[in-house]
Formats: sequence, C-alpha cells, structure tokens
Amino acid sequence: MTTIRDVARLAGVSISTVSLALNSPKRVGAETLDRIQQAIKSTGYRIDPVAQTLARGRSSLIGFVSANLGNMFFGDIRREIEHQALDNGYFVLIADSSGRADLERALLERLEAQKIAGIALAANGRGEEYATFLRDFKTPIVMFDQKVEGAERDFVGSDNPLTTTILTEHLLQLGHRRIGFISGPSGLHTADERLKGFMNTMAGAGVDIDPSLVVEGGYTRTGGHAQAMRLLTRRDRPTAIIGANNMTGLAALQVMQEMGFRCPDDVSLAMVDDVPWSNVITPRITMVVQDAQKLGELAAQRLLARIASPEGAAAPPEDFILTPRFVRGGVDQAAVSACLNFITEATRPACRRRGYRPKPGPTGDRRHCPRPLRRAPLASNAGAVSAQAAAEHVWPANRSPSKLPRHRSPIITTNTGHMQNQSRNSGRSFIH
Repeated sequence: MTTIRDVARLAGVSISTVSLALNSPKRVGAETLDRIQQAIKSTGYRIDPVAQTLARGRSSLIGFVSANLGNMFFGDIRREIEHQALDNGYFVLIADSSGRADLERALLERLEAQKIAGIALAANGRGEEYATFLRDFKTPIVMFDQKVEGAERDFVGSDNPLTTTILTEHLLQLGHRRIGFISGPSGLHTADERLKGFMNTMAGAGVDIDPSLVVEGGYTRTGGHAQAMRLLTRRDRPTAIIGANNMTGLAALQVMQEMGFRCPDDVSLAMVDDVPWSNVITPRITMVVQDAQKLGELAAQRLLARIASPEGAAAPPEDFILTPRFVRGGVDQAAVSACLNFITEATRPACRRRGYRPKPGPTGDRRHCPRPLRRAPLASNAGAVSAQAAAEHVWPANRSPSKLPRHRSPIITTNTGHMQNQSRNSGRSFIH
C-alpha cells in the first residue's frame, strides 16, 4: 500500500512538505507542488480522511447550513463557498434546516461531533438562549444572510433596511400610497430589518401606513401566495406590493396572473432578490438584488481565515455589509400611451381634483396631464403609472420629487469590490 513516505521519496521532498501540499496547496511553490502531484499520480496515493482527521484534530470538511437550498440565492452562495473551499483543500458538507431552529441546532451539533473544520451558517434560530449556544460553540462559525444578535460571530450580509428603502421610495415616486408589504418571519434578522426599512421610509415620506396591508409570508412560496391572495381580494386592495424576498415576490406575481390582474397596469410589484429566468418575464420586475457571489466569497474567506491559524481563530468578530443593487423594472409603453394625453381647459379642474398637477406642455401652456385608466388613480390603479410617466408627467399635487427622501449616489451601485466606511469601534465594514 502506497504511503505518504513513498510520495515524499519520489518527489524528493519531506513528508511535511507533502502534507502541506495536500492541505494548503497555495502555500507550496509551483515547481514543488507540480513534483508532488506527479508523484501522487505515479504512485496512486490516496488520502486517508480518517488518518488525516486524527492527525489534525479536525477534518477537511466545511459545513454549510441554510434554511432553503431550493432558493437560488442560497444556491449561489453555496456554490461560491464550495469553490473557495476546494481551492484550499476542503470539501463542503451541505445541510438544509428547512427553517426549523431545532433541526438547525441538531445539525450543528452533529457536524461538531464529526470534527468538522468550520461552518458557514444562515441562522434561523433566534433569542438569547440560541445566541449563547452559538457563542459557546467550539467549531469556527461564520454567519451569512441571517444574523443572531449576541452570538459574537463573524457576519456577512447585505444592508437589509436599504433594500426595502430603495423599493419603497421607487413606488412612492411612481405615485403609490397604498403599498402592501409581504414580510418574512417575525424575529428573523433580515425580515425585521427589511420591514423596518419599509416602515421608516413610508413614515419619512409622510404617508399613513395601513397595518392591514403589512402581512407575514414566511419567506416561502406557499406563505407568500396565501398573503398575496388575501391582499388582492380586498375591495380596497393595494396599488403595489413589495415582496420581502424572491419567493414571496414570485408568489405575488402568480396570484396576479391567477386573478387576471396585469402587472404593472393593475398592480405594481417590487421585491428583494432575483428569481430564475426573470429576464424573460414581461415586463421585468423591479427588484433590489443582493450580490450572492460576493457574499459567498467573503463568508468563505472569513471562515478559512478562522480555520487556518490560532491567530485567525482568536481575532474579534466583524460584520461585513454589502450594498445591494437596484434593478428597475420594464416600462409598459402601451399603458403609458393610454395614460398620457393633452387635456382641454374644461377638463383640467377635474384632473386637479383627482390629485394631479398639470405640467407645461411643449409650447409652455399648462395643459399636459394624464388620464387615469378605468379607475381613480392612487386609489386602486397607480400601478399604471410607469417610471417614465412619473418622471415626466404624473406627480400628484401634494407630492413633488423634491419632497422625497434622497440617498447619496453611491448607495445604489454595482461595484462591490472595495471596502469603505470601516468602523474601528463597531467592527462593521460597509462594502460598496
């Protein structure tokens, strides 16, 4: 039976160098690594994972635990963590907690018993008792997407309040006031943060919030479908809906199609995160997208750094916060054409009573004003107002663009390659 000694003898290096090449190939010179790999191929040497675990005190496995592997967002993160792990000599063991805190805890304990090297965790447990459990856990953990306050672990995530702030401001600028919000599970980090972004933006704009339009969809297609049906069967249904994640947003779109509503002509839709084949959905859904690849890359790098050395394991925990990217939905040009028209002097007062402010037309006279489609605007059909119409014609009399809260331009960006605004005291890095 071929042993590591045979590989070392054939490659002309020490046993420790072969071991380093097998466990951390990036730490070995290219020429030496090539000789070792040729020796392994010639001798047919195979690593004994049991012996390797006994020698290290830990295995070459990294755990990945999330709530819903069927969600493409988690799939993209998992894929990037796998790539990073393989490049560093680790394999990824995948587990799905199905959003159950008790199952998640059992999975973590089982992984620790297997002497796993480290765990990337999208936590669904919550509360002080669960935070204590994670804080006392012996195996290195890096949390991503979902954070447990008080756990004192590295966290990699997006600016969640900003995701719904962007979407809410966008819908307000289109003239919507009755906005339905399908949230995630109460008490979950991202769900609470995204709800806070929606509520604060509405309040900051001076818009009254109807509590009955804020419903909990559980971040699932089933829950999102039930709550979207509840919202859209009301006589005073919302003119727009925000899905707090891609599953609830997709479920809301399904309900609209089932009930015969046209999006965005009858009801507008916006959501957090992308869905498969969104580029073939017509019109394209407005969304704020998290950089799943960058999240996975950062989570893997932090976890590997914790595993690599005692110094890395002892470093204080940090939060890494990424800026999401805004994707504007498509414009229904037919709806815009039907909505916009020149009105006469006799009809202009009626337009003012409906809440629209006439704007100077091409010749300077103030007679350029839209006509609502079938029903009164801002009551049930503001979804017909497109981004183009909002920018050019359709500002309600009591709300102009200048009154909307504004963000600095770097907030909506696609560049996530640099860190800035790092706080020495808070341990939070905002990545734009």
